[in-house]
Amino acid sequence: MRALELALPAALTALAAAQNEPRAAYVFPAGASRGTTVEVTVGGRALQEPSAAFVSGDGVTAVVRGSTRPLTNKERTELRDQIQALEKAQRDGTIDAAGREQLAAARKRLAASPRQPMNPQLAETVLVAVTVAADTAPGPRELRVRTAAGLANPLRFVIGDGRAVRELEPNDRAADKDAAAALPVTIDGQIMPGDVDRFRVTLQQGQRLVAAVQARALIPYIADAVPGWCQATLLLRDPQGREVAYVDDHRFDPDPRLEYDVPADGDYEVELRDALCRGREDFVYRLELRTAGAGSTAAAAAPPPLGPFEPVAEREPNDAGPAAQVVELPAVVLGRVAAPGDVDVYAIDGRPGQVLVAEVLARRIGSPLDAVLRLCDPGGREVAQCDDFVDPGSGLVTHQADAWLRWKFGVQGRHLLTVRDLQGKGGDAYTYRLRLGPPVPDFALRIVPSQVNLRAGTAAVLTVHALRRDGFAGEIALALAGPDAGFALGGGVVPAGLDKVLVTLTAPAEAPEHPVALAITGTATIGKGEVVHAAVPAEDMMQAFLWQHLVPSQQLLACVLRGGPGLGRLARTEETPLALRPGGTAEAVFTLVGARRAFAANLTCRLRDPPAGISVAETRLARDGFHVVIKAEKTVAAGLSGNLILEAAIDRPQPAAGGTPPNARPGRQRFTLVLPAVRFVVRKGPTSGGGGPP
Repeated sequence: MRALELALPAALTALAAAQNEPRAAYVFPAGASRGTTVEVTVGGRALQEPSAAFVSGDGVTAVVRGSTRPLTNKERTELRDQIQALEKAQRDGTIDAAGREQLAAARKRLAASPRQPMNPQLAETVLVAVTVAADTAPGPRELRVRTAAGLANPLRFVIGDGRAVRELEPNDRAADKDAAAALPVTIDGQIMPGDVDRFRVTLQQGQRLVAAVQARALIPYIADAVPGWCQATLLLRDPQGREVAYVDDHRFDPDPRLEYDVPADGDYEVELRDALCRGREDFVYRLELRTAGAGSTAAAAAPPPLGPFEPVAEREPNDAGPAAQVVELPAVVLGRVAAPGDVDVYAIDGRPGQVLVAEVLARRIGSPLDAVLRLCDPGGREVAQCDDFVDPGSGLVTHQADAWLRWKFGVQGRHLLTVRDLQGKGGDAYTYRLRLGPPVPDFALRIVPSQVNLRAGTAAVLTVHALRRDGFAGEIALALAGPDAGFALGGGVVPAGLDKVLVTLTAPAEAPEHPVALAITGTATIGKGEVVHAAVPAEDMMQAFLWQHLVPSQQLLACVLRGGPGLGRLARTEETPLALRPGGTAEAVFTLVGARRAFAANLTCRLRDPPAGISVAETRLARDGFHVVIKAEKTVAAGLSGNLILEAAIDRPQPAAGGTPPNARPGRQRFTLVLPAVRFVVRKGPTSGGGGPP
């Protein structure tokens, strides 16, 4: 079994830089058509020294062409001094042609870099050329930029099929005549502060105009914006300038979709803006314009059955108890709230002790239904009810409006389960899938973040979210799947009952040339069988200063930076959980692999996000390695388990006597490294000063 190791590189400043990881906020344009090459701008912060760009999937290549960033105060001062010197030479008549060019370039650079950017988190940009092969499959991809500090987070980039153009400003007063001159077309645009984008489109009587926006679909959540995304709106004017259609969303999707049956030939105008008249560089959109035959093109199809349950079609009328549709368990009912006010009632024969789980999937499969479940016993008394059920795995659903309930029957007889829309709405699109039957314990996994930047031989922290289904509470074993390229996973267990655990990923001693795609699986025993699921990489995104969402990503990428000349490694090969007793201590021992003892003697440790009552009592260097003494207070309950994440604080090398620089700043003599995770479990028993295997 591979040792879990922590390298102690000499490049201290490089390790400290890892705390300021690159962050990408937007890419514009946010897509490209097959068989084309486009130059896109990636904006964000800490994007210095970009060296490469990557697009997920096959058939797309990306090359960095350049970058810009605001001037530092030092650079601004130096540039002003240069301008003053060149202006003096100009007044004195001693400037030559090269000097005049330098003066013009310096003035331009100073003017283009405001002292205080309006949005510092968007101020740095990287120019990337993206080439899409003609035979590439269309669909969403992810674009990432690599910088000197590692990989930035992924951005959604859509591969389209057909003509795509970029909006041409100004188009806020007079409509752009060329962008939509021929349909179908996809227009890439940005809503800047107070901006309105208008496009002229020529239509004929009998056509149906379909205008669909991707904005929130491109950047799902913006932490410092309310409601947390670009809230695009669409307005359509007829040839006389009259407003004939307006939308600000599509069902429960914030991205609007407008459909309009054209009554007369002429030039119409499509207007796109933000509903709150906001705007900035990350308010990016893609506007699809096309025509179709008259009639709706947006009705949702009935959801397909999934899982082992028997699919059953809903049968109308079933609006009340006497007409209730009898369902034999287990089953998946394919239903529809067909009209406003419609109610679907199902009859279920229950017996004492039998457990029923009823779950509606609607919002999670694209239906606008705001489902409510209500269960009544044979006497007509309500025994269970559910409106909104939160599924953390549905990170792109902002209004969790599906329903789930669990009930243990106490009496024999026919129970009635009602499905309705909370707001009394209904229609062809209001489909649902209703699962009825015994609990099906299961789980899903999310790994956050979807990119890891670390130095060769060092460790980084990942958060594993266990999304437990139908009461499953067992232990989940984690492992790297497939070729791991020399990486090691520390603390690879989600203990029973926990929904979240921190683990560590340790990089190989030699840095791979390119980012490495990793896969992690979780294995659990459920019933009499073994269940294995792949963990889905995700980004933990904040919406409007408050709400957190786990947004799935397509890849988990690890970018390993060179560590430079090392001082050795700390390794821990013991996989057995550290046994703690309430009121006692236990020691985690890290062996020194080529590490200098004098350097290791300067290490101190602390715990990151430790469980209440558990702390580091002391650290010491012994012959067999570096010891970290963990203490559990008497109040810590037996049975507690999980992972301990240790951060090692390292003193910077001190200058020789008399060599302290006059501008040395106190309080900046330490930085932090992460050690491989240490599994632990709190056991019953008398307290003691040591610890060992459980």
